Amino acid sequence: MRVAVVDDSAADRAWLAGELEALLARRGLEGTVTAFSEGGDFLEAARAERFGLAFLDVYMEGMDGVETARALREFDPGCLLVFSTSSEDHALEGYRVHAAQYLVKPYGAEEREAL
Repeated sequence: MRVAVVDDSAADRAWLAGELEALLARRGLEGTVTAFSEGGDFLEAARAERFGLAFLDVYMEGMDGVETARALREFDPGCLLVFSTSSEDHALEGYRVHAAQYLVKPYGAEEREAL
């Protein structure tokens, strides 16, 4: 499984990528976690090779997470999307792009492991 973490906060990006790598290992799943600091780079990589799961921060410089999700849905309707953000303000937009989950920071292992 290919997993993407898209977040403009280096600390949040590194933390979540590490947690997801550990989760894959605990579950005995093969996969890679790739971190991106902005939506455009993620979309370029996703066009080249699809991701099975993507965690998107909503509030990012340039293209925000909702815009990134809309662009992804134009060519990949199957990627599981999880918004990982600091506000509940865009939860409804998450449904519009068929997000599997909307996590509000800070969140813990229970929310991540429910996926």
